[in-house]
Amino acid sequence: MEKEKNKMTMEKLAEMTQQGFKALEDGLENKVGGLENRMDGKFNKLLTGQDQILKRLEDLEADNTIDVSAHRRQEDKLENHEERIIVVEEKLEIDSVV
Repeated sequence: MEKEKNKMTMEKLAEMTQQGFKALEDGLENKVGGLENRMDGKFNKLLTGQDQILKRLEDLEADNTIDVSAHRRQEDKLENHEERIIVVEEKLEIDSVV
């Protein structure tokens, strides 16, 4: 009879332990799920901010490329004008000597 009491007690203890672990597992899942939701929201904000920064950097890079090209064209024109002025000055010097 005592063995039956012990057996029932052990089965009852095992069942209670299993229920305790199940409750703990459910509680942890709820807390982790809530944390995941909060982290997802913060992660989305972070990604949105990074996208804005990246877009601004791309815009600045494009502006810089355009500015460099325009500056290069202006420098080329100035060099061309300087060369033409030198040629004209040399002709004027030759004509004034003659």
